[in-house]
Amino acid sequence: MGTILAMSIAGPQQLALGGTDRTLYTVDARKWKTVNRIQSITKYEITSLRTSIHKLGAIYLTSLDHEVLMVDLMGKISKKSTGTHLSRQALRGDSRWIGIDIARSSFPDGGEDSTEDLVGVTDTGRAYVICGAERMSG
Repeated sequence: MGTILAMSIAGPQQLALGGTDRTLYTVDARKWKTVNRIQSITKYEITSLRTSIHKLGAIYLTSLDHEVLMVDLMGKISKKSTGTHLSRQALRGDSRWIGIDIARSSFPDGGEDSTEDLVGVTDTGRAYVICGAERMSG
């Protein structure tokens, strides 16, 4: 495990970690034992992690480039003719991401339905809001 640059709560007793080795780890916080390890998920170091509010096992992450990735740990491996690959979706901003966060949007009628919005800022000062970000996984 390289230098840890980003951390987020990934579920009960679990942490999501990422950093200089470009690997996404989920770790059992009680035993400090690795639950999942996904190597080389990004081209550059992982700089920010956020866990989905709506989708269990979904993690949003950014690195030193202009992509926000949504990684679905529950739908992790799918078979293709080229082997196995990670279930992930990406969105590109105009430049490097400074930071991202998750906001929950409720509907005015007070119903139980709500969406998960991803808010991010790039180093050019532009702010992005991705409404219904939980749908990035398809």
